[in-house]
Amino acid sequence: MTNFSSSIDMYIDEKQFYVHRSELKVSLSMNDNGKTTSTTSDLTMDLSNFNQPVTIIAPANATPLTDPKQLLGRLSGLLK
Repeated sequence: MTNFSSSIDMYIDEKQFYVHRSELKVSLSMNDNGKTTSTTSDLTMDLSNFNQPVTIIAPANATPLTDPKQLLGRLSGLLK
């Protein structure tokens, strides 16, 4: 038996209708021959700092990509 549930909450500014925050919650549980496994995930994105400068610092061990297909590994051969 598998149970899956998810929800998305969006927080929207009532005057300008901008999305200020988005939250995704996922819950999954499986019962396999009496052994129950479950996991939950909660992802929150804060989008409220409109028109503010952003600084992105790459990690010291980051690998630069020359082709976006590198992200897909073996699956990249399926893209034409």
